[in-house]
Amino acid sequence: MEFDDGTYGVIDCKFQGKNNDKSDFYSPQLEAYAYALENPAAGKAQSVASMGLLVWRPTTAIGSNADEYGFGVMQKYVPVERDQANFLKVIGEFIDVLEGELPDAGSECQTCTYLTARNALD
Repeated sequence: MEFDDGTYGVIDCKFQGKNNDKSDFYSPQLEAYAYALENPAAGKAQSVASMGLLVWRPTTAIGSNADEYGFGVMQKYVPVERDQANFLKVIGEFIDVLEGELPDAGSECQTCTYLTARNALD
């Protein structure tokens, strides 16, 4: 969203089943959006003044048949503090994994364990 002073706010909408604060979990994602706005590959950079989560938690079912179902929600806005240093750390670690050596296959390899469990679901 654009503010009157020309700065921007980044708002990410989330559905949550429980009433808990996930702002720390989503902070790097929001910071990635802000980083992209402030450091575009092309075009004018935009200044991001604030970030936050718009959280909807379903509370009630609405409707009487499958063609008319919906749900009621509790809604709240959760401000998220800017933390570019943490974002750069997280994205750096992610890049290191992508560009790094593949681990040896085996029971200690987390990727192997994940793929084995995932394949078992098929």
